[in-house]
Amino acid sequence: MSGETPASDAKEIELKLVFDPEHASAVLAHPLLAAGDGGPPGQRVLESKERELLSVYYDTPDDLLRKAGVFLRVRSTGTGYVQTIKTARAESEFLERSEWECDLPTKSYDLSAAAGTALEPLLSDAVREGLGPRFETRFLRRTFLIDDGGSLIEVAVDQGDIVAGEARARVCELELELKSGTAAVLFGLAKRLAETVPLTLSVKTKAERGFDLLDGGEPEFEKALPVDIPPDETCANAFRIAARNCLRQVLANLHGTREGKAEALHQMRVGLRRMRAAVLLFGEVVDSPQRPRIAAELKWIASHLGTARDLDVFSSDIVAPHRAEYPDDPGWKAVEDRVREARAQAQRAAVEATGSARFRMALLDLGAWIEFGDWTHSDNPLAGKPVADYASAKLSRCAEAW
Repeated sequence: MSGETPASDAKEIELKLVFDPEHASAVLAHPLLAAGDGGPPGQRVLESKERELLSVYYDTPDDLLRKAGVFLRVRSTGTGYVQTIKTARAESEFLERSEWECDLPTKSYDLSAAAGTALEPLLSDAVREGLGPRFETRFLRRTFLIDDGGSLIEVAVDQGDIVAGEARARVCELELELKSGTAAVLFGLAKRLAETVPLTLSVKTKAERGFDLLDGGEPEFEKALPVDIPPDETCANAFRIAARNCLRQVLANLHGTREGKAEALHQMRVGLRRMRAAVLLFGEVVDSPQRPRIAAELKWIASHLGTARDLDVFSSDIVAPHRAEYPDDPGWKAVEDRVREARAQAQRAAVEATGSARFRMALLDLGAWIEFGDWTHSDNPLAGKPVADYASAKLSRCAEAW
């Protein structure tokens, strides 16, 4: 194919937030997205645009690209076509992933533009022959280019649908992409937006949601992925890798928890417990004035999930077997009724807590602290030491105490 623009290789640095459809008007009317100098000192909207976007995602029937963590998309912008190749975020990253883009003369993908990208090594004859459309996204995008203290951020508000055959999933997202400057400003702007509009941190891309739709819908729960930390990694980076993994587990199970799925709540609680353990384990590395507040918020979230999970276990492991063994016993019937009522109440409390402003802000504060917290600016000598040495010293002290 000729006439295409050469692919550009870049790191996409982006923070994603989601919102309920009923809050779309409030999002778009947010004062921080108003044109001109009406925002806080040092921040202004330089330009805003609106356009309809239709994107087609390609893969083989058995989703070989997806399994390799690569996504191929062709997007119609209304004025042309753009091919994008993206990678899934590595477990060691939270904000960054690789992407390669090129303009196309038609809506057909161009595999010659995959040279030098993550897609190139996957292009066997079988993959080339099997590539076909898997699903589409159709949404209205409103973008706002914001100068935030010298850093340029593109805020994109997307409203539309992911379509896979007869199945659909709603898209209501706000993405903050760093165009230039420091990535820390993404969290700052996200927090200012979320102070007055219910916006929740998310890690799931449209591509991942599309493949979930092909698989029958969003998974009821997701377990943590393995954490791979090289022994020569610095303590600071080791903590970030572990903490990002824990935060992902929490966010991946938020939807299921709000839907009342017992296993999602369990996995979310596991993610929180792992996060609290990581903060404790790396306490000497991340010690800072902000740490007690972060620890307190993690404890608060965990406290609102614990009762519901405990009652789930009590019901399934204790009550259910005895009810099956003594089906006519009025005592066990009464216990079952009381536990069911208590479970419902605890579940409502968990849903209320995870839908609260405090919870949403706590997630943003946690993400910002992991990436750019005050501990990252200290001169703590432990931060740069190999994690293997730190872990060995920790284990030795534990053994001595034992």
